[in-house]
Order: sequence, then C-alpha cells, then structure tokens
Amino acid sequence: MQPWVVFCIIIIIATCGSGENSCYEGDLRVDPGNGPILQFCSGGIWGYMCASNNVKQNKINADVACQQLGKKLSKGDITNVTSNTRLSPIYYYNFFACTGYETKLKECRTPVIYNTFNGRCRNDLYAAAVCEPAECRNGDLTVNKSRNQFPLQFCARGKWTLLCGFGHTWTRAQAKVACKQLGLNPIGAEPGVVSLYSRTVGVFNGRFHCRGNESSLLACSYSLMVSPPCTTANPIAGVECGEWPKSVERIRTKWSSSILHIKWEHDATNYYETTDKDEDDAIWYTVYCRSDSEIEEAWIQVTTTSAMVTGLSPLTNYTCCVELTEVPYIRETCLTITTGPPNISSQPNVTATPGAYGSSSGDAAVSVNDT
Repeated sequence: MQPWVVFCIIIIIATCGSGENSCYEGDLRVDPGNGPILQFCSGGIWGYMCASNNVKQNKINADVACQQLGKKLSKGDITNVTSNTRLSPIYYYNFFACTGYETKLKECRTPVIYNTFNGRCRNDLYAAAVCEPAECRNGDLTVNKSRNQFPLQFCARGKWTLLCGFGHTWTRAQAKVACKQLGLNPIGAEPGVVSLYSRTVGVFNGRFHCRGNESSLLACSYSLMVSPPCTTANPIAGVECGEWPKSVERIRTKWSSSILHIKWEHDATNYYETTDKDEDDAIWYTVYCRSDSEIEEAWIQVTTTSAMVTGLSPLTNYTCCVELTEVPYIRETCLTITTGPPNISSQPNVTATPGAYGSSSGDAAVSVNDT
C-alpha cells in the first residue's frame, strides 16, 4: 500500500468519527454556547433554524420543540433570539409549519433544507425555546383500565383532552388503533360513547382518519377544526377492547440424560376468538431457557404442550419460560430451575420456583417426576 493511500484513510476516519458535532438526523438540542437558541441535526452536524415573524407560529413550533426535548411546553416568552454573531450552518432558512400536535420538529411540514454556511436568517432571528413541564407527551392515550372502557383521554399540545364520539368520526377502525396503543387487544375492539356533563379537561378540536392498522392515533391522518366538533351534550369517545388469550400455567420440569423436559397446561377456550387465527390453525408455543449470566440461551417452538430443551449445561441456574408465540402483549410464564448432573438417566429433584416474569400458579411451582 502506498503512503499517500494510508494518509487518505486516516483523514476520512478523523472527519467521520464521533466528535462534538456528531448527531443523528432530526435530533434537537439547546445550543450549549448560545442558549436558548436551538440546534437541529442534519447530515451528522448540528446547525440552526430561522424563526418566523409570526409570533403565533413561533409559539407553536417552540411547543413541538419542547415536546421533543422532553414532556414539556414552551413558556412562550422566548421563541426567537437575535444573535450578534452570525451562526452557521443554517438548515432551515424558512420556518417550520407545525400544527402543535407533533412530537418532533421533523414531523412538521417543513421547507426545503437551505443547508448553507454563508446564509443568514432574516433580521438574524434564530429559532429558540425556553421550556417548562407539561401534563403529557403529544399523542399519549389513557383510559380507565379498571372498566376497560370510557372515556379516552388524548394528549394534545401537552395537555389531556377528550375525543368526540360521533358515529361517523369515531368508528371501529379508530377503536382498534386505540386499543393497540393502550396495549390492549385490538381484536374485537368496539367504539363507545359517553356523555360527560361535568368536565375537567377540554376536547380535542379534530378527528382521526384511521385504517385500523396504525400503531397509534397520532399515526393516523387527522384533520383539525377551528373549534371542537362536539359540546358538553354531545358524546365523548370511549372504547371497549377485546380480552386476551389466557397465558400458559402449571409448568412442570424434569432433567433426564442432559435433556430438560417441560410440560405445561393452557386453557385455549378463548384463543381463536381473541386472535386473528382460524380454528384450523395450530397454537404455537415458544419455550426458552436463559442462564443467570445470560451467556447461555436455548429455545424451541412447538405446537404441543410439552417440549424437550437440549444444549443446557448441567448444574446451572436457568430461567425457563413458555409463551404464546403469535400473540403480542401476553406475559410469558417462567420458572427458575437448576439443572442436574450430566448423563443422569433420571433426575426428579430439579428445583423450580416462580420466575420474575410470571407465575406458574400455586403448587405448580415445583418440579414433578412425569415427563
């Protein structure tokens, strides 16, 4: 290799390596040397954004910036700053056009990146923000889970709001997305409504247009209105989510000839009606064992309620779990076991105690001799 080739490689590494300016696309921070001016990351380098002459739009943009920096809102008194020193590079010569409901600036409608080391902001006004704590993070969703229904509260512009429950705007598709976002079963989700004549929070002035496969309401398209489409006498959106399939229970274990035999029970009576599976589809279970040091791990997938796990070390502590393979959100059922000596034809004295991730319920927390 020629010396000049080696020199070029060194220069590339020095330029692209992680330094003070290294960052991820769309990251945001307060300029360490010019706070409260904001810096936006593009191309791995921190740069600046220009502010608008529109005070209202600046406040909205600052609210979104504060949301991105944490569960915060802008105080509103500083949304642009004039700098005596020309700052560069400037990535957004024109200002962002946020609605206030985004969680990050890069989600807002934006102008074309200007990306120049020589340009300047009009009147040298740079985007800035001073933040204070907010009630919630934009897009968050909550519900009275003890009832598993009514009413939903949606975080909009850092504050909790209610959603309107008109039949043509709050449909099964929206209810399905809401259940999914809440970590509840979207299968069998149904929209509901409730009348609240006494309210402590406002109403979201918009409506969602969901297909049903989105991960959250904010991932759906939505339209905003000048005022909320419902009043005190009109229905507020709620949701009733489906039940989850039951977890496996009563795990039993036995160590024999360096193989761990595991059996369990599973009440599958509501499995098919709470999933998108047909009754002809087999129920898949995943069985895995992880050592306390997390260095060793073995797993297997089966369609029966028993399995043989190989590859485990003798006289070693493992956490072994069984879970429904194709059903999200269902907690696995786990036991902590200690394997026996190697090459023992039968070892009924494998110890088993409830694991940290679930319970095998009652007297099933000990090993048994049958396989």
